[in-house]
Amino acid sequence: MGIASSRFRKRLIFAVTILAVVGLALGYFIYYRPKQAVARYKAALIARGEKLGVQELLPAPVPRSENRAANCLKVAQLLRGANTLLETNRPEAMRMVAPGKAMIGWQRDNLFDPFAKTPTTNSWEELATALADDAEAFELLHELIEHPTVDWELDYAQGFSLLLPHLAPTKQAAQRLQVAELLALRNRRSSEAVRHLRAMLALVKASDDERLIISQLVRLANAQIAFAATWSAVQSPDLTDEQLASLQRDWAELDFATGLEHALEMERAMSNLTIERMRKSSAEFRKVSSGWAGGGGAPALSGDWLEQVETLASRGLEATRQKARESAWRISWSLADELTSLKGVQAMLDTTRAARSNGCYLAAISLQRKQLTQLGITNRESDDFNLFGNEPDLRTLFSDSIVSLSRTLDRVMVAETGRHLMVTGIALRRYQLREGRYPDGLAALVPGFLSEIPRDPADGKPLRYLSVGTNSFALYSIGKDGADDGGDAVNPTEKGPMSWQNGRDWVWPQPASEEEIAAWYEAQLKKLRR
Repeated sequence: MGIASSRFRKRLIFAVTILAVVGLALGYFIYYRPKQAVARYKAALIARGEKLGVQELLPAPVPRSENRAANCLKVAQLLRGANTLLETNRPEAMRMVAPGKAMIGWQRDNLFDPFAKTPTTNSWEELATALADDAEAFELLHELIEHPTVDWELDYAQGFSLLLPHLAPTKQAAQRLQVAELLALRNRRSSEAVRHLRAMLALVKASDDERLIISQLVRLANAQIAFAATWSAVQSPDLTDEQLASLQRDWAELDFATGLEHALEMERAMSNLTIERMRKSSAEFRKVSSGWAGGGGAPALSGDWLEQVETLASRGLEATRQKARESAWRISWSLADELTSLKGVQAMLDTTRAARSNGCYLAAISLQRKQLTQLGITNRESDDFNLFGNEPDLRTLFSDSIVSLSRTLDRVMVAETGRHLMVTGIALRRYQLREGRYPDGLAALVPGFLSEIPRDPADGKPLRYLSVGTNSFALYSIGKDGADDGGDAVNPTEKGPMSWQNGRDWVWPQPASEEEIAAWYEAQLKKLRR
């Protein structure tokens, strides 16, 4: 008995030792090793000068005397009232009616919108009446021209629960300014039109240091509104060289890549903050991972005693399942996901900075996609087994969010291309006013109208320019395909709306002829009759 007992104890000790070793090994590979990898990567980022904390990345405070946030808040209140004509049937500043050809909105006699749910024709007189109530809002927005600084004092430490009620009113203000600008152009009040335009551009500039991706996307949308409005103004015979020069300066001062860089840095810091809060709080984990929090408690039990037992058992199983998800995320999944997310954001930051410094976006975008693909950050349509069904896959909760950010550099390239085209297009118009014709080449604009020839953000080379007689020209970027197609504005895919950035080349639009406009209207009416 003594020998048998001794052998049993030895076997038991051996088995316990093996289990302990296996447990330690699993703990090392599942938790400690990934944790060390995250810590090492963060240390390496900090060593190279990256900032990972929200407080480190806060924008410099704006002196209260220079902050025009109160103006914008008042504007939002003034424009809050719904106006059907101004909100749903606005005149368009620039409508593409053929490849490379656009209709000048303020020249049209009627405000006909064939794309409205109920196509209507309004008059400019009705538009003037609708805008009359916005005079005070416009005066407040005009103050931004000299002081384009708006600081909403956002509390970035709130993380992704931060509310941003100012974004929609900002876009509404840009749209309303565009409508007022078109009316002023039609009535040949060029000074008023330029003030509205410069206020639009001031809105874009004022939010350049708002360090959130969504804020920068709204800023890009406002820049598109300003692009169409400025193009429309450049077609007016009433604008003077001085007025055009002021618009050219405003466009030249804009910068979209730096705003994206700062927003990516802050998004990374806010992700880090959110992950730490999720690890410390089950309530925070539930809120972020699945959208359900414990507020309100469980509903009261009903039915007979057997149904109540079944309900309680079901709740117990659900609570156990959710706790298993949370434990798996905390112990293992969150660390690997955090590391992938950190590397993904860094890839986007590096390529954004490269595009900003060398002015070559296509190479940066190509490299960014390659690096994200290598990290496994792609549009996942995988059949991989997910233990927890159709709920968000916690293994890739944060790295999946990078997929939605991966196209932001493409959008910045479009905005930067529009900016360079606009600066050059205005300079060409100023040259034409002075010389009575357009130049043979862009070099003729330097130094009288430009300090240097603007570059094509696609490849960093000078924008392409072809003189077409004395009264026309072709100005274009090679666009997203990276090929110079000689200024071909045709959309190769025939998908999406007709716009200057959907062609083989991205071409500065020329005014459409009356015949081209009539053909476009007829085509739209035929579609409506079907």
